[in-house]
Amino acid sequence: MKNASYAIGDGRVLFVDDGISKGKVWGVYYRKPNGSLKRFRPIPLCVTPSAAQASLDDYARLRGLEAV
Repeated sequence: MKNASYAIGDGRVLFVDDGISKGKVWGVYYRKPNGSLKRFRPIPLCVTPSAAQASLDDYARLRGLEAV
């Protein structure tokens, strides 16, 4: 199953990725208009993708975000 992504009010879509860490740490990111990734700092970095997804899911549930 694919990890859930969530849209926030300003049009950004939040998703889990390892950024430039090559799988060492995982975080929640959004894509900038130029195509690069930007970390969404309210959610801390995690050691596993499942932990990062759980943090994103909790954040989305608490704020009523919709999955996209």
